[in-house]
Amino acid sequence: MTGADSVLLARFVLTRARAAGLDPVDLARAAGIGPGAMEETSGSVPGQCYPRLWELFERRVDMPHVGLRAAERHGMGELGMMDYLLATAPTVGEGF
Repeated sequence: MTGADSVLLARFVLTRARAAGLDPVDLARAAGIGPGAMEETSGSVPGQCYPRLWELFERRVDMPHVGLRAAERHGMGELGMMDYLLATAPTVGEGF
């Protein structure tokens, strides 16, 4: 996998991981992301790191479908422009 993902996506996962009792700095480091991801409001992380965060999160809490459960706690605006694009598009596909 190549490319990059918004740091906001990584922060979304790390925030949910913290709420689940995990150390977000440790989780970020294990996924190959610097500890500053929790504070960044713009920028990107390497493309392979974002899915790795989800994998590590799911393994460490031993909770299948952790991504779906995390999405239930999403707050509008948390993902910046992506929230606006998805909220105003007729379908998720068109929003992307």
